[in-house]
Amino acid sequence: MNKAASVGNLRSAGAPRRKAATLGGTATEDELTSLQRRFAALESETTIKGVDTAGNVLGKSVSKLLDTRASAEVLVRDPAHAGELAELKRLDEQVCHLRRKHDELAHSNMEKRQELKRIEDKLHDLGKEAVRSGASGEHASLRETRNLEKKLAESVTRYEEAYENRRTYDQIMKRLKEERMGYDNSIAELDNRLKAKELEYEELLLLSHDANHSKEMAKAELGRLEAIGVEERKLREREVQEHKQLMLHKTELVKELKARERALLAADPPGAAHADALPEGTARNQLYKVLIRDAAIEDEQRSIRAYEEAFQKIKHVTGVSDVSEVIEKFLTQEETHKHLLQMTLDSKVLIEQLHDQKRRADEQLQRLKYSSSKPGVSRRPNARTGGEGVSDAQSKYERMRNKHEHMKSVFLTVRAGIGNIARKLDADGMLHDVPLESMGASEMAALLEAIEKRAATLLEAIDLEEEAMEAAAAVAATAPAVAHNAAAKKGGAELELGPGNIRIKDPTEREEDVQDEDDFEEDLEEDVVDRDALKKMSALILDKANKGKKKRRRRNVAAADDDK
Repeated sequence: MNKAASVGNLRSAGAPRRKAATLGGTATEDELTSLQRRFAALESETTIKGVDTAGNVLGKSVSKLLDTRASAEVLVRDPAHAGELAELKRLDEQVCHLRRKHDELAHSNMEKRQELKRIEDKLHDLGKEAVRSGASGEHASLRETRNLEKKLAESVTRYEEAYENRRTYDQIMKRLKEERMGYDNSIAELDNRLKAKELEYEELLLLSHDANHSKEMAKAELGRLEAIGVEERKLREREVQEHKQLMLHKTELVKELKARERALLAADPPGAAHADALPEGTARNQLYKVLIRDAAIEDEQRSIRAYEEAFQKIKHVTGVSDVSEVIEKFLTQEETHKHLLQMTLDSKVLIEQLHDQKRRADEQLQRLKYSSSKPGVSRRPNARTGGEGVSDAQSKYERMRNKHEHMKSVFLTVRAGIGNIARKLDADGMLHDVPLESMGASEMAALLEAIEKRAATLLEAIDLEEEAMEAAAAVAATAPAVAHNAAAKKGGAELELGPGNIRIKDPTEREEDVQDEDDFEEDLEEDVVDRDALKKMSALILDKANKGKKKRRRRNVAAADDDK
């Protein structure tokens, strides 16, 4: 208010000054220029100095401006200085602007004083609280601040943990989404691997069966060859012993003839001249010729027996009794071998073609199984619900198929074996008049019953024949004359054994034969073999049976010799 009054006083005092200002226009212009410079200086000073200093300067500058304006109005009223009216208006506007600025600065100064007063009051209160808390230990705001800092630290820790967990879960979700895209492909790959492993296992199982079968066949062949070797060794030893005995008999016979000749010469002296008339060594030469002829006859008989045994083996193997047929088979065996090789190659090609067809059929089955009529719909089973059921059903189907094929092969083998036995036993053509392929279960059972009856009849005939042979051997043993003539033909006298010298049969031989037959039957019952193995095994059984018969015959002959 004081400043406004001073400004009004300056205006009233400026009226007489306007009149004096009309004296010189040049001086007025200089004053205006100096006033502008002062206003510029004042504006710069107001930005540097404080609020109070700026207000004082503004008050002074306003008073000066009013004075200048009064002098300028005096000059402007003069018609000669009418051009300076515009400058005067500009100065009025500048004065109004400075007034507004002054009022704003005064208002802001008052607000800052009030703010300073509030801050001083707060500082005073804080000082009082600090004085009170100095006696009690710690200020409550500090404790609260410390608690808030602890809570803030815990919150930050929890936030960091939650942020890390969120990042981890985000990564897990991303990984699960990526795996979900390739999950079906992984399941399909695992299914394919499992099927491949199952096929490999089945192939290995079949290979193991074949290997076991080959091993059993090799064992049987080895046993047969060993038995043949042992038999041949025994035969050679027996022949050597026979040759030794023959030589001993011959030497004894020569000694006996020499002794008899000397006895005849000593008993008949008158016939010495007649004996001298004979050529020297005639009786001895005749004796040597007889012995050589007997030895040649025995060698020829031995060769004939060997040929007959070989022919019997060929007859048993080929199943042909005619000599011409055996010779024909021997001559055509090369052609038969070539034909079998060609059939083997054709069978291999056919097997490969069938394998290719089976593989294509399996691929088509898989395509039809996992395909659909709609282009966008997949009929593939769910991995969690239907995949396990499909794999189980597939494995069960494979097992049942293998079992069915095995049973079918066993049935065919049994049927072929029955037909072979029927052909072997059917001499009159009464058993096997119906083809096996058209036989049913009842007809097959009837055929088996007929075969069993025929086999029982043959066994009874064999037993009767063996009993007749044993009776003939016993009759031969009771005839001393026949035995004496047989011994004379052999060329030597056998030593007579005493009545108490009885040969006891070795029980271990029969037990070994029984044990071998039991083991062989157990081997036969283990698995169903093919026709070749069956033929070999039957040959072994017949060889063992023939060995038993030969042993029994030798025992009977030995017993007859002992009785003699």
